[in-house]
Parts: sequence; C-alpha cells; structure tokens
Amino acid sequence: MQLSASALLIIQGMTWLAMGVFLLCKGVLMTTLLIAFPQFASLAFAKGSTLVGGHATAVALLISLGMACGWLKARFVLMKVIRKNVQRLLQLRALCSPLGRRI
Repeated sequence: MQLSASALLIIQGMTWLAMGVFLLCKGVLMTTLLIAFPQFASLAFAKGSTLVGGHATAVALLISLGMACGWLKARFVLMKVIRKNVQRLLQLRALCSPLGRRI
C-alpha cells in the first residue's frame, strides 16, 4: 500500500496530537493523585504546598507549569523536528510525482 505525501502529513499530525494528549492526561492524572493520596507526596511537594496554600493549589500550579514547559518545548525544540519532517515529506511528493505533476 502506497500513501501520498498528504496522507503521511495527516498521519504525522495525528500522531503528534495523540502523543501530546497522552502525555497531558498522564501528567494531570499523576498530579491529581497527589490530592487523593497526599501521604505519597514528596517532602518538597509537601513543603511547597504549604507555601502556595494547600495541595489543590499546588497541583494546579504544577499542571500550569507542566503545560507551560510543554508549550515551550513544542515551540522551540519540537518545531524544528516537525519542520524537517514536513520538508522531507514535501520533497517525497516532488520526487514521486511523474513529470512534475501534483499527486
């Protein structure tokens, strides 16, 4: 089975989206478990949660910081990888099309 470059770009985008959602859900689950089971929290989290006003506030802060770090990583690190892959797939489209016609 041969896929077009457009189909490969869509599959690539859906893969990146699925992995991002998976990591976001995993991070939110792990941090919200700290509210349900505060006895498993680390000493640093316990001390930090008293500074910000409780476990729920500390978890919300951790989720916000995690999302901000993820956005920065996506913006400055992963964007280069995505651009390189898109360029490679667009070159594949140009190589595979007979006589320069679009696929």
